[in-house]
Amino acid sequence: MPRSVVLRSCLSSHPNCAVSFLLFPSCFIHTFGTPAHFHFFSTPVSMQTAPTRRVIHLCQESATIQWPSGQPGGAVVLLSGRAELHRSALTRNQRYTFPAEACIVIEAYADAILQVEGSATVAQAPLNGTLDEIHALLDTARADATLAIQERATTTLSSSEELKESWQGPRVLIVGENQWERELVARSLLNLAVRRDSPYGIAFVDVDVAMPLVGCPGTVSAVFAEEPVVAPEDFDVMMPLAFFHGTPSVTSVTRKRYLDLCVCVAQAATSLGFANAKFEAGGLLIHTMSPATEIAHDLLSDLISIFAVTHVIVTGADYDLERFLVNAVLGRSVTFLRAAKMAGVTPPSAGAVAQRRQLQLERYLFGTPRAPRLPVRGVARMSDLELMHAETLQRLEWNDVPGLSLASVVWADTTASAGEANVAGFVVLLEVGREFVSFLAPSGGELPKPFLIVSPSLQLPRELVMPLYATESS
Repeated sequence: MPRSVVLRSCLSSHPNCAVSFLLFPSCFIHTFGTPAHFHFFSTPVSMQTAPTRRVIHLCQESATIQWPSGQPGGAVVLLSGRAELHRSALTRNQRYTFPAEACIVIEAYADAILQVEGSATVAQAPLNGTLDEIHALLDTARADATLAIQERATTTLSSSEELKESWQGPRVLIVGENQWERELVARSLLNLAVRRDSPYGIAFVDVDVAMPLVGCPGTVSAVFAEEPVVAPEDFDVMMPLAFFHGTPSVTSVTRKRYLDLCVCVAQAATSLGFANAKFEAGGLLIHTMSPATEIAHDLLSDLISIFAVTHVIVTGADYDLERFLVNAVLGRSVTFLRAAKMAGVTPPSAGAVAQRRQLQLERYLFGTPRAPRLPVRGVARMSDLELMHAETLQRLEWNDVPGLSLASVVWADTTASAGEANVAGFVVLLEVGREFVSFLAPSGGELPKPFLIVSPSLQLPRELVMPLYATESS
């Protein structure tokens, strides 16, 4: 493991704002197809495109693999040895598939032989201990939280507000410009925290409505993990607590609603923590959106307050974002950590993000290769349903519903409560008739009534519905 140096810096003059930086020595990148060439990360890296199928050997190394745009993606197979993806062990001879532009990091702590399929760029480097250092720091906070929870059990708190302020576990916000870097850090820290014999549970919160790791696109979600999240099923076989924002972006129009839903998720995660000490001690890991706009920067500072964040992990050496957030938390005790930048990694394009959303909808309806679902078509009487526009929460007429729109089903008594009710499930609205509407659902049963929150911009691709028509006509 590379030697690390932990430095304390005073970007803020306020004594309560602790800023920790994890700095690591430069690693090397090896490119295939020519005799070995090595480059420092700090210099421009020239990486060649691998053949359609390539075998690589890792020995106490990591391999950063990214498939280019305009290609069908690729796959990875562990042929021998032991290797990990997001700190979760790969199964030997199992094929792990990935879409175009996807970027993954596979680590081998001994010897491992991998087969990489597709025109991927592969960069090998010595193992980097950044995430292990961050995990050790967070695990220390969890151990301290466990002791504090045990001590609190012997005292009587005078009010519910005092109970709320007595939450002990770390609450970690993961920020950064590059989606792949945020995803690597979030997934890896989750799996490290809940490895075998871990006494902790983790509330993994996803507030990225554009390219979430959990649930359907356009949602603010949380899952409560007690064991590693393993590819290829990943989060798709977990039942999240989800709230439907309805659009893949946050604008000035939807900002208040988005933050209200984040408050709902924070309250739910906090309630579970107080009900189960292992989740309170384990704390929260919060995966955020890309701060590409000014409103996104402001949202991140709002999220720090909403979730009472104790640690902020800045990925990709984004110093401007780090400085902005440090100034936003003056007067509060927040620890800032830096995760190493992934050299030569291209952020996902708009097309790749849209493809990811389509894949998430497809997996919600049709399942995964090892946990398939058979979606069904249902019919409901239109007079029994009340439609609400996801952005405005205003009443929506049936003739204004876009074709193949994604709609969330919520249990609520009134229109006011429906907007902040957690999602019972999702359906895709197909054909709207005079009295009846047909819909596609992941399982059979009657459609709960009366509220459907309809997205104005998230639709299921038509080609995913066609096989159902073919089945009906046969």
